[in-house]
Amino acid sequence: MSRVTNPGDREILAALTEGQFRGWSCTWCSEELDGAAEEVRRLEVYRGAHYVGTTLWACSRCLKAARTKHPPGQPSKDGAPT
Repeated sequence: MSRVTNPGDREILAALTEGQFRGWSCTWCSEELDGAAEEVRRLEVYRGAHYVGTTLWACSRCLKAARTKHPPGQPSKDGAPT
């Protein structure tokens, strides 16, 4: 049984690479994070009693887009995946 705080978080989590999941890479461009990287949001996902969520990070180049666009794997308002 899984529990999520926000609908769509499970799909975003499934679409992340290992580097994105561990906070090593930008969620939007997959490049290694630079010193100006910022936390964009948290994914709160549980599988039973186990927390499997993570933090979505954006590099300095992607930060503006990260604040306005959906993360990879998350459906947009019209339902189309990004």
